[in-house]
Amino acid sequence: MTAQDYYSLLGIPRDASPDDIKAAFRRLARKYHPDVNRDDPKAEEKFKQIGEAYAVLSDPNKRSQYDRYGTVSDMPPGGFDFASGGISELFEMFFGAGAARRTGPRVMDGRDLQVEVTLTLPDVVTGAKKAIDLDRMETCAECNGSGCAAGTSPETCQDCGGSGVIVQVSNTLLGQIRRSSTCRKCEGEGRVIKSPCARCKGAKLEKKHAKLEIDIPAGVDSGTVLHLPYQGDDGINGGRPGDLYVTVRVKEDQRFVRDERGLLTNVELTFAQATLGTELRLAGITEEFSLQIPPGTQPGQEFRVPGQGVPKIGARERGDLRVRVSVVIPRKLTDYQRHLLEQFDKVEQGGNEKRTKGPGFLDQFRESVKKSK
Repeated sequence: MTAQDYYSLLGIPRDASPDDIKAAFRRLARKYHPDVNRDDPKAEEKFKQIGEAYAVLSDPNKRSQYDRYGTVSDMPPGGFDFASGGISELFEMFFGAGAARRTGPRVMDGRDLQVEVTLTLPDVVTGAKKAIDLDRMETCAECNGSGCAAGTSPETCQDCGGSGVIVQVSNTLLGQIRRSSTCRKCEGEGRVIKSPCARCKGAKLEKKHAKLEIDIPAGVDSGTVLHLPYQGDDGINGGRPGDLYVTVRVKEDQRFVRDERGLLTNVELTFAQATLGTELRLAGITEEFSLQIPPGTQPGQEFRVPGQGVPKIGARERGDLRVRVSVVIPRKLTDYQRHLLEQFDKVEQGGNEKRTKGPGFLDQFRESVKKSK
């Protein structure tokens, strides 16, 4: 055996890390274990070879000696004794002999729950208190979570002796190999309920309707998730209660658009208002406010109104509201309106000596009207 290359046996390079060596051994040991290769007579020998390779390469001193001389001086005749010490402990860890034995009932944490709450934009500005209705599993009030009928208690499982696991021992040429599995009778509890509670049928939990009032901070947005610890399902056998996650959905408000820059609203102006300027009275989220439009305002121009937006989450001060201007082009004109615009266009062209040749104001205005039809 020692004439073979241990690195090649494990399929790893000579500079492999301890974790790489361990991973390679674990993969190959499971593949060539005699109990899963009963019809392959070569599997047992392969299993012994990879075990010997791991025993050397996983020990820094033995590995150093092997790398220098190609052998290990304290190698026993015929290879390692896999049935005692060293490598057998690793096999136990991998194949279940070292599985922990439980001495009491299995503790199970409660399940997390998720609900949704709907807010309006004013709620986002001020923050809100919201009542939430939900169904959750709570400790049974009749048996107080024992699962047993009154006057009775759980009994030790006879199949596993209260450990919650069944241990099977098989004899191989490598010695005894033990495997552990969850006890099917008690499902790992270590105890069985002979007389279940009439209310919860032995489940230890019962469904109850709960009503909670939660504080939602200002500034939340759709998709925000609030975390409420210990408000989910109760745990079993002293397990931690689950948590409640509240997903926020904000109702759409046709007047406003919320984007990464804050809050936006649109306002329409007539040509005269945009040209001459005006003062507008606009409806905000919670109150009206005034906005001064200066003369010469252009289509698409934005104005910021401090304190009329939404706050950042958890903050008290509100952000700015952006007001974007659009200029409404009339589809039809009266004769008088047309006359006034033609006069305006003549004055504009005649009064601007430096104006370059090209379409005049009225031409542009007519073109805009055609496009809007």
